[in-house]
Amino acid sequence: ILLDRKGDLACYARPESWQPPPGDDAETTARRELLRARLDVRLYTPGASGGRPLGISLLPRGAGALPGPEREAAARAAAASLGAMMNYRTAATAPRLAVLSRAIETLAELEPDAEMTVPRLVDFIASEDDSLVNAIGHLETKLFKKLLQDLATFQVVKGHLLAPGVERVQAERLFGVGGDDPAPQGRTRLSIISTKGFDDTSAALFWTTQFLLEVGRFAAKRPSAELQGVVLFDEADLYLPAVGKPVTKEPMENTLRRWRSAGLGVLLSSQSPGDFDYKCRENVRNWFVGRVKEDTALAKMRPMLREAKTDIAAKLPGLEAGQFFLVREGQVESLAAERSLVRAEQLPDAEILRLAAGV
Repeated sequence: ILLDRKGDLACYARPESWQPPPGDDAETTARRELLRARLDVRLYTPGASGGRPLGISLLPRGAGALPGPEREAAARAAAASLGAMMNYRTAATAPRLAVLSRAIETLAELEPDAEMTVPRLVDFIASEDDSLVNAIGHLETKLFKKLLQDLATFQVVKGHLLAPGVERVQAERLFGVGGDDPAPQGRTRLSIISTKGFDDTSAALFWTTQFLLEVGRFAAKRPSAELQGVVLFDEADLYLPAVGKPVTKEPMENTLRRWRSAGLGVLLSSQSPGDFDYKCRENVRNWFVGRVKEDTALAKMRPMLREAKTDIAAKLPGLEAGQFFLVREGQVESLAAERSLVRAEQLPDAEILRLAAGV
């Protein structure tokens, strides 16, 4: 699964990108054709009105059946992402956010097999169900009225992100394993998710948080001792920054801690690796570091590289395109990467929508 923020990874869904460039040798052409024959490519455009929309739920199905601490963490992440969309960022809104989190957790426990929707959540809060009143403890039920107004506003302004009637995020389908849409025999599903359709960063972060929760559900349900899937996050410092706490931060921290043991690989791609939260760096086992020229960027990366037994910081500005250092458990290796078999270039929004509608 590739989360594509710029629109260049969508080239895997464009036939022209697979054409051999002038002067390509026969061996490379054969490798490219073999790769193409082994992939089953899907392109999704969440947040956009065209293409192939991909909707999300507030909580993945079955989240209510998770053990108490995991259910609480999932509800807290869902409430934080929804609250961010409603500008719940101050101390004054903290009580409403707490009620929202408890409402999501309690409703999920009561209806573990049902899809969590905003209308259902609104009805549950409005009913002032005894289980919810008990769950909020000493918080006052008068908070319900303002919360309901905020949820109604969200439904009008941003409700399309959770709109029914569109294909929903389902990890089994995205990976092409099991479920109702497996990849053809002998082929690997490559799901590209273009996030260019979101009209603002908060919407993209909201959607990505729910995506993380869904893949987390998949990891808990289908653990594997062998690699069974990989997720690439392009420009990943947006989701896991050193400064600030976007709604994706806690789920991403959980991702780095737990997905590996379930057989899921995570690739974090960034032109500013020094901007990653330093507390999470210990959960990143392998660093592929290319050319870095700016003094500020190099200074930010020095703490990340201090365990390396070879000082490579001074060598980074002089690297050529395709040259990398692999830093792993203190050891440093030089790597020379071959050019991609697919010509990647940033595609216009209209072309991404056209390609998504056709694959």
